[in-house]
Amino acid sequence: MTRFHLFATLSLLAISLVLLTGFSKQRPFWSQWGRNPQHTGMVDIPAQPLDHKLEDIVYDDFVQQEKAENKPLYGYPVLNAHYQSTLIDGDSFYMMKKDGAK
Repeated sequence: MTRFHLFATLSLLAISLVLLTGFSKQRPFWSQWGRNPQHTGMVDIPAQPLDHKLEDIVYDDFVQQEKAENKPLYGYPVLNAHYQSTLIDGDSFYMMKKDGAK
């Protein structure tokens, strides 16, 4: 490897490191699952009681169909879907919903 290639590789690595770490002094805001890697975040709203369902909203109408399609692959009906986490912006939240024809 020539000195130029070594210099170019190290320069690209340094620039990537700066871009990945960001320029701001603010800590990342994690709105789900504890707010930080140590899970020390707290919210001032009580959780849903375990013995009383407050709401039941269907976000994926195709769960049963997908489980049936996976039965030949896994030997039992399994749902191997991955859902995006809810996005929160101030008092608003956004969530993906599957739609379409079965």
